Amino acid sequence: MTAGRITARQRKRLQAEKEWNDRRARVPSGSSHRIEEKQDDRLRAPELIRALERMHTATGDPVFDDALRAMKAYGFDRHGLVRGAKVAQEAAYGPPDHGFLVQMRFNVERRGETIPEAAENIAAEFGAPGHSFDATTQRLEEGFREWRKANFAEPDPTPPGDLGYSLRVYPAEGDTLELFPGEKITRVGAVRPADSFWRRLFRDGSILIKYEREK
Repeated sequence: MTAGRITARQRKRLQAEKEWNDRRARVPSGSSHRIEEKQDDRLRAPELIRALERMHTATGDPVFDDALRAMKAYGFDRHGLVRGAKVAQEAAYGPPDHGFLVQMRFNVERRGETIPEAAENIAAEFGAPGHSFDATTQRLEEGFREWRKANFAEPDPTPPGDLGYSLRVYPAEGDTLELFPGEKITRVGAVRPADSFWRRLFRDGSILIKYEREK
Protein backbone atom coordinates (compact mmCIF):
# COMPACT_ATOMS: atom_id res chain seq x y z
CA MET A 1 0.00 0.00 0.00
CA THR A 2 1.41 3.40 -0.94
CA ALA A 3 2.26 5.88 1.81
CA GLY A 4 -0.07 8.76 2.55
CA ARG A 5 -3.73 9.10 3.29
CA ILE A 6 -5.77 5.91 3.44
CA THR A 7 -9.50 5.47 3.04
CA ALA A 8 -11.90 4.30 5.73
CA ARG A 9 -12.23 1.00 3.85
CA GLN A 10 -8.47 0.49 3.83
CA ARG A 11 -8.29 1.36 7.53
CA LYS A 12 -10.90 -1.28 8.36
CA ARG A 13 -9.01 -3.89 6.36
CA LEU A 14 -5.75 -3.07 8.14
CA GLN A 15 -7.52 -3.33 11.49
CA ALA A 16 -9.00 -6.70 10.51
CA GLU A 17 -5.61 -7.94 9.34
CA LYS A 18 -4.01 -6.94 12.66
CA GLU A 19 -6.74 -8.76 14.59
CA TRP A 20 -6.27 -11.86 12.38
CA ASN A 21 -2.49 -11.80 12.95
CA ASP A 22 -2.99 -11.46 16.72
CA ARG A 23 -5.39 -14.42 16.81
CA ARG A 24 -3.23 -16.64 14.63
CA ALA A 25 -0.20 -15.85 16.79
CA ARG A 26 -2.03 -17.43 19.74
CA VAL A 27 -2.70 -20.68 17.86
CA PRO A 28 -0.27 -23.48 18.90
CA SER A 29 2.39 -24.22 16.30
CA GLY A 30 1.30 -26.92 13.86
CA SER A 31 -2.40 -26.52 14.66
CA SER A 32 -4.63 -26.46 11.61
CA HIS A 33 -8.17 -27.29 10.54
CA ARG A 34 -6.76 -28.97 7.47
CA ILE A 35 -4.80 -32.17 7.00
CA GLU A 36 -1.72 -31.22 5.03
CA GLU A 37 -1.06 -33.31 1.94
CA LYS A 38 2.74 -33.35 1.98
CA GLN A 39 3.22 -36.30 -0.31
CA ASP A 40 1.34 -38.59 -2.65
CA ASP A 41 1.12 -41.86 -0.75
CA ARG A 42 -1.55 -43.67 -2.75
CA LEU A 43 0.81 -46.65 -3.14
CA ARG A 44 0.69 -47.23 0.62
CA ALA A 45 -3.07 -47.71 0.85
CA PRO A 46 -3.05 -51.00 -1.14
CA GLU A 47 -0.30 -52.29 1.13
CA LEU A 48 -2.42 -51.55 4.19
CA ILE A 49 -5.43 -53.20 2.57
CA ARG A 50 -3.40 -56.36 1.86
CA ALA A 51 -2.11 -56.36 5.43
CA LEU A 52 -5.63 -56.13 6.84
CA GLU A 53 -6.76 -58.92 4.52
CA ARG A 54 -3.93 -61.14 5.78
CA MET A 55 -4.80 -60.31 9.41
CA HIS A 56 -8.44 -61.19 8.79
CA THR A 57 -7.52 -64.47 7.07
CA ALA A 58 -5.04 -65.41 9.79
CA THR A 59 -7.25 -64.64 12.77
CA GLY A 60 -10.83 -64.79 11.49
CA ASP A 61 -11.48 -61.74 13.67
CA PRO A 62 -14.23 -59.57 12.08
CA VAL A 63 -12.62 -56.42 13.45
CA PHE A 64 -10.11 -56.59 10.57
CA ASP A 65 -12.94 -57.05 8.05
CA ASP A 66 -14.64 -53.98 9.55
CA ALA A 67 -11.39 -52.03 9.18
CA LEU A 68 -11.28 -52.98 5.49
CA ARG A 69 -14.90 -51.95 5.06
CA ALA A 70 -14.21 -48.64 6.79
CA MET A 71 -11.25 -47.89 4.52
CA LYS A 72 -13.47 -48.40 1.48
CA ALA A 73 -16.45 -46.54 2.97
CA TYR A 74 -14.31 -43.45 3.60
CA GLY A 75 -12.49 -43.69 0.26
CA PHE A 76 -8.96 -44.49 1.46
CA ASP A 77 -8.73 -47.27 -1.11
CA ARG A 78 -9.42 -44.77 -3.92
CA HIS A 79 -7.62 -41.67 -2.66
CA GLY A 80 -4.67 -42.99 -0.66
CA LEU A 81 -3.97 -42.35 3.01
CA VAL A 82 -3.15 -38.62 2.99
CA ARG A 83 -5.68 -37.43 0.42
CA GLY A 84 -8.15 -39.98 1.76
CA ALA A 85 -7.84 -38.46 5.24
CA LYS A 86 -8.81 -35.06 3.85
CA VAL A 87 -11.79 -36.54 2.01
CA ALA A 88 -12.85 -38.47 5.12
CA GLN A 89 -12.52 -35.38 7.29
CA GLU A 90 -14.82 -33.45 4.99
CA ALA A 91 -17.31 -36.34 4.94
CA ALA A 92 -17.36 -36.40 8.74
CA TYR A 93 -17.40 -32.69 9.51
CA GLY A 94 -18.31 -30.90 6.29
CA PRO A 95 -16.06 -28.63 4.21
CA PRO A 96 -13.36 -27.01 6.40
CA ASP A 97 -14.55 -23.45 5.76
CA HIS A 98 -18.28 -24.10 5.93
CA GLY A 99 -18.72 -22.58 9.38
CA PHE A 100 -16.96 -19.41 8.28
CA LEU A 101 -19.11 -19.19 5.15
CA VAL A 102 -22.28 -19.45 7.25
CA GLN A 103 -21.10 -16.50 9.32
CA MET A 104 -20.24 -14.59 6.15
CA ARG A 105 -23.74 -15.16 4.81
CA PHE A 106 -25.20 -13.61 7.97
CA ASN A 107 -22.95 -10.56 7.62
CA VAL A 108 -23.78 -10.12 3.95
CA GLU A 109 -27.53 -10.63 4.23
CA ARG A 110 -28.23 -9.13 7.64
CA ARG A 111 -25.52 -6.52 8.06
CA GLY A 112 -25.23 -5.43 4.45
CA GLU A 113 -21.50 -6.10 4.16
CA THR A 114 -19.88 -6.78 0.82
CA ILE A 115 -18.35 -10.21 0.30
CA PRO A 116 -14.77 -8.91 0.75
CA GLU A 117 -15.79 -7.08 3.93
CA ALA A 118 -17.50 -10.17 5.31
CA ALA A 119 -14.47 -12.33 4.50
CA GLU A 120 -12.12 -9.90 6.27
CA ASN A 121 -14.33 -9.52 9.34
CA ILE A 122 -15.01 -13.24 9.77
CA ALA A 123 -11.36 -14.17 9.19
CA ALA A 124 -10.36 -11.65 11.85
CA GLU A 125 -13.11 -12.51 14.34
CA PHE A 126 -12.57 -16.27 14.27
CA GLY A 127 -8.90 -16.44 13.27
CA ALA A 128 -9.63 -18.51 10.17
CA PRO A 129 -6.48 -20.51 9.33
CA GLY A 130 -4.34 -19.72 6.32
CA HIS A 131 -0.81 -18.82 5.25
CA SER A 132 -1.58 -15.10 5.18
CA PHE A 133 -4.50 -12.74 5.71
CA ASP A 134 -4.74 -12.06 1.96
CA ALA A 135 -4.71 -15.78 1.10
CA THR A 136 -7.31 -16.54 3.78
CA THR A 137 -9.75 -13.82 2.78
CA GLN A 138 -9.38 -14.70 -0.91
CA ARG A 139 -10.16 -18.35 -0.12
CA LEU A 140 -13.23 -17.36 1.88
CA GLU A 141 -14.46 -15.00 -0.84
CA GLU A 142 -14.11 -17.68 -3.51
CA GLY A 143 -15.73 -20.29 -1.29
CA PHE A 144 -18.65 -18.01 -0.54
CA ARG A 145 -19.26 -17.22 -4.19
CA GLU A 146 -19.20 -20.92 -5.07
CA TRP A 147 -21.60 -21.69 -2.22
CA ARG A 148 -23.93 -18.92 -3.39
CA LYS A 149 -23.89 -20.35 -6.94
CA ALA A 150 -25.03 -23.64 -5.40
CA ASN A 151 -27.96 -21.79 -3.76
CA PHE A 152 -26.35 -22.16 -0.33
CA ALA A 153 -26.76 -25.94 -0.33
CA GLU A 154 -25.92 -27.50 3.01
CA PRO A 155 -23.46 -30.42 3.35
CA ASP A 156 -24.94 -33.92 3.22
CA PRO A 157 -26.08 -34.73 6.80
CA THR A 158 -25.84 -38.51 6.25
CA PRO A 159 -23.34 -39.98 8.76
CA PRO A 160 -20.25 -41.32 6.96
CA GLY A 161 -18.53 -44.66 7.28
CA ASP A 162 -21.36 -47.05 6.37
CA LEU A 163 -19.78 -50.53 6.51
CA GLY A 164 -22.35 -52.08 4.19
CA TYR A 165 -24.38 -54.12 6.67
CA SER A 166 -27.20 -53.41 9.11
CA LEU A 167 -27.35 -53.42 12.90
CA ARG A 168 -30.25 -53.92 15.25
CA VAL A 169 -29.85 -51.35 18.01
CA TYR A 170 -31.36 -51.34 21.51
CA PRO A 171 -31.24 -48.93 24.46
CA ALA A 172 -28.43 -49.86 26.81
CA GLU A 173 -30.63 -48.93 29.78
CA GLY A 174 -34.38 -48.56 30.20
CA ASP A 175 -37.16 -49.22 27.73
CA THR A 176 -36.72 -46.19 25.48
CA LEU A 177 -33.86 -44.03 24.25
CA GLU A 178 -34.85 -40.78 22.51
CA LEU A 179 -31.81 -39.47 20.69
CA PHE A 180 -33.43 -36.49 18.96
CA PRO A 181 -36.92 -35.65 17.64
CA GLY A 182 -38.02 -38.42 15.31
CA GLU A 183 -35.37 -40.93 16.42
CA LYS A 184 -36.57 -43.08 19.31
CA ILE A 185 -35.14 -46.54 20.06
CA THR A 186 -37.19 -49.00 22.13
CA ARG A 187 -36.43 -52.37 23.73
CA VAL A 188 -37.85 -54.04 20.58
CA GLY A 189 -34.86 -52.67 18.71
CA ALA A 190 -34.56 -50.91 15.37
CA VAL A 191 -32.56 -51.73 12.25
CA ARG A 192 -30.02 -49.06 11.41
CA PRO A 193 -26.95 -48.80 9.12
CA ALA A 194 -23.55 -49.66 10.52
CA ASP A 195 -22.27 -46.09 10.18
CA SER A 196 -20.16 -43.85 12.41
CA PHE A 197 -23.16 -42.39 14.28
CA TRP A 198 -24.38 -45.71 15.65
CA ARG A 199 -20.86 -47.01 16.32
CA ARG A 200 -20.12 -43.96 18.47
CA LEU A 201 -23.31 -44.50 20.45
CA PHE A 202 -22.29 -48.11 21.02
CA ARG A 203 -18.79 -47.15 22.15
CA ASP A 204 -20.06 -44.52 24.62
CA GLY A 205 -22.45 -47.06 26.16
CA SER A 206 -25.75 -45.55 24.99
CA ILE A 207 -26.91 -48.54 22.94
CA LEU A 208 -26.48 -52.26 22.51
CA ILE A 209 -26.11 -53.68 19.01
CA LYS A 210 -26.60 -56.96 17.21
CA TYR A 211 -25.49 -57.78 13.69
CA GLU A 212 -28.58 -57.87 11.49
CA ARG A 213 -27.70 -58.57 7.84
CA GLU A 214 -25.70 -57.58 4.81
CA LYS A 215 -27.31 -54.91 2.67
